Amino acid sequence: MIYKKIIKNPLEKLTLGKIKKTTYYLTANIFYSGVHFAVRKKIVDTVKLYLKSELRDCPLITKPISISIGYQTNKNTTFDLDNKSYFWSKVICDVLQEMNKLPDDSVKFIQQIHYFYKRGDSELIFQINEL
Repeated sequence: MIYKKIIKNPLEKLTLGKIKKTTYYLTANIFYSGVHFAVRKKIVDTVKLYLKSELRDCPLITKPISISIGYQTNKNTTFDLDNKSYFWSKVICDVLQEMNKLPDDSVKFIQQIHYFYKRGDSELIFQINEL
């Protein structure tokens, strides 16, 4: 293992709008459901800022890696793990590049992505493993 970060009580949704408030859940639907590009950019930029403070201690990645993203909750709910995890994997990879922790998010460096679910207190679990 190169790096592991557990984010307690991660963001699950954002509410935007001054007059008419709209709630957006942080899932892949942000990218695929026809959300206006300006709204999508605001959501992604807000989450990137949030993640930059959480991932600042991530080391420089110079070799091929595997990424694991886990979502943990005690809520009695069902959700699509890939829908929720894809949002986080996309934004986390972009943030690591912007922070110069990852030279490129292509298959040259990221060769595996693994999603998992666990029952428990609300956490987003992010782990980088060397291949």
